[in-house]
Amino acid sequence: MEKLFVDEFVKQLGFSSTEDYIESYVKQRVPWIDFPDLDYYRSLFENNYLRIGNCIRTSDRGNIDEFYQVVDEKGNLRGVTEIPAHQGMKGIFSPEEILIGERISSNWCVHHQTLGKNFRLNTRENEK
Repeated sequence: MEKLFVDEFVKQLGFSSTEDYIESYVKQRVPWIDFPDLDYYRSLFENNYLRIGNCIRTSDRGNIDEFYQVVDEKGNLRGVTEIPAHQGMKGIFSPEEILIGERISSNWCVHHQTLGKNFRLNTRENEK
């Protein structure tokens, strides 16, 4: 089943695959699952773990804390501006515009329920 992008980030956390990392955090109900870069976003999106309507959150040492929503089949992100706290920038952006550089120096994350729901669905689909 191991088809998601994996590098030293996941290995240093003690996991052999991104799937193991997600499964462990979902089971523990860790509220937010962190990822370090665009490669993980692309992998999760291309493998249908992140879907249109799902939200991610960026963090730069706590200085930038913004929400973005996946809005189309290309994985573009729209800044969520309807909430009072943690608003994203207004507009639609490519993942590269949001997930490269200082904006994510403290990683980006997705809520465990989003990945948990999609992870279980994908796991069953893959077993067919």
